[in-house]
Parts: sequence; C-alpha cells; structure tokens
Amino acid sequence: MERSLQVATAALMIELVKADNEITAEEEKAIINALRNAFQLEQEALDQVVEAATAEATDAVSLYGFTRLINDHYSREQKETILESLWNIALADNSLDMHEDHLLKKLTGLLHIPNERSTYFRHKARQAAATNK
Repeated sequence: MERSLQVATAALMIELVKADNEITAEEEKAIINALRNAFQLEQEALDQVVEAATAEATDAVSLYGFTRLINDHYSREQKETILESLWNIALADNSLDMHEDHLLKKLTGLLHIPNERSTYFRHKARQAAATNK
C-alpha cells in the first residue's frame, strides 16, 4: 500500500508540472527533492516511483483515483504536507501559470484541505522561491 501512496503522490506532482505544457529542470528537481524528503527513498526506489507515477498519470482519466487513495490513507497533516510540496514544485521556476494555479485549487478541494491553508502554502512557497532566485 505504501508504494501505491507514493505513486499517487508523485502522479499529482507530475500532473501539476505538465499543466502548463512546460516542464522545467527546476520543477523536475523539486519533484525529486519532495519525494525524497517525504518518503526517504533511495535513488533506485525513487526512480521506480517516478516511472510508475509517470505511466499512471499518462493513463489516468482523472485525478480522483489518486486523491481518493491519499484521502483514504493519509491524515490531514500528511495531505497538507503534499499540498505544500505541490505549491513549492509549482513555484520552483519562479512562475505560476494559470493552469497550475487552477489545478492547485482543484487539488485543494479534492484533498479536502481548507482554502486558507492552500493560501498559506502559496504565500510560503512564493517567499521561498523569491529567496532562491
């Protein structure tokens, strides 16, 4: 089950960076760092999760399957950590496309996280991105 949750989380991250049809090196690095930090994965396991998530994201017709699995098995705090990571990934390239913004709002609802928390994570991620320029 743990691997399925890792893949679901990674799939959301991959879908996010694909939202603006431009995947930057900064976004890819942010995904790897977020997954490594969240799941303490060695490189080989990390590569397997990303590969599986990429395949599942490509085949998925909606995000609901991923978010349902996360909602069923993660606490609110764990889901907020995912959302915070998603905001950091979206802003890793110091740019927030309207499609990324829309997807983050959608994921906030699908993960049953209050909008206020998403706004907080957005602000925090913007500050971090500005610091890392």
